[in-house]
Amino acid sequence: STIVAMTAANSAIASTTSGFGSLPNVDASNAPILLPEATFGGSGIPNDTLSWKRFDLGNGDFLTMAMSATRRFQNPALSNDGNGTYFATTGSNDGTPGSASGLLGAKWNFNTYLNLETSNSNLLSDYDLDFFYDFDPGTDTADADLGQVDLSVALFGSGTFSEGSQNLLFGFLAVDVPFLQDAPDGPFNPNAVGEYTFKLRAGLVGGGGEETLEINVNVVPVPGALPLLATAFGIAALVKRRSTRA
Repeated sequence: STIVAMTAANSAIASTTSGFGSLPNVDASNAPILLPEATFGGSGIPNDTLSWKRFDLGNGDFLTMAMSATRRFQNPALSNDGNGTYFATTGSNDGTPGSASGLLGAKWNFNTYLNLETSNSNLLSDYDLDFFYDFDPGTDTADADLGQVDLSVALFGSGTFSEGSQNLLFGFLAVDVPFLQDAPDGPFNPNAVGEYTFKLRAGLVGGGGEETLEINVNVVPVPGALPLLATAFGIAALVKRRSTRA
């Protein structure tokens, strides 16, 4: 992680720590604290494969950002490389309540966690906090083509803790909301093989530096699809050879 110096009237990033797994017990001002448990607003969502960063903002203030990708309901569990890349399968749920696959959505969700520890109620006004998300299955999608949510606006008046589990098929992610959300060009195709990027960014109001946490979700064909496809091509090739010999 590259540490970027950020100065403000009352705070600056003094140091950054990062990791992968569960959010740890951390030491702030020589006093061990336990960060709020990541539940993502639901129950049964795994919280032990988080990619996270924790920023010391100075003056006893800290910011923790974390993200992950997990299966939606009873779909196949995601694997990961232990370094912020997750592997999901193509396809979507059928939308039938109570069914094995659960409610409508791609087979995987992305999860976000943001916690600001401060006694300064005005600290958020010093920073731009943004979340970026991706509808384009191509690799290395440019930031300008990602959807963007202004978390500084979203958090205004609601406190300094936010978490959630969302799905790229949720309709609200495809809608522009003035001063809050710029949706990407869409639509999102849950059957497309490719790479989807998600970012949390903390930047100083007026410029001068930023810190970013990024994860990628690589979506691959459903297990068994490739062997079946290969078999189909093999049969077609065999029929072609036989017809040529006839």
